[in-house]
Amino acid sequence: MKTSIAHLPETKQEQIYKIIEVIRNIVLPEKIILYGSYAKGTYQEDTHTKDGILYEYISDFDILLILKDKELPEYEIQDRIVNIINYKCILWRC
Repeated sequence: MKTSIAHLPETKQEQIYKIIEVIRNIVLPEKIILYGSYAKGTYQEDTHTKDGILYEYISDFDILLILKDKELPEYEIQDRIVNIINYKCILWRC
């Protein structure tokens, strides 16, 4: 099990750290676990054009939060995090 994201490009590391900052502003997690393709280093970023149509496939971040105290309902935590990140993605150029 990796305990670092040093294997990822700097831009991806920055995006993950910004997501962690958003999470920590909403809840106080015991642990934040990155899993899936970014954790394994098998993520995909692919764009191609076919018949004048641009197609993109970009792997998403899979993140698990371990909380000691249930400060808010699960759906509210998720909604707050996703709404803030979607809004800030415009500024972060995700």
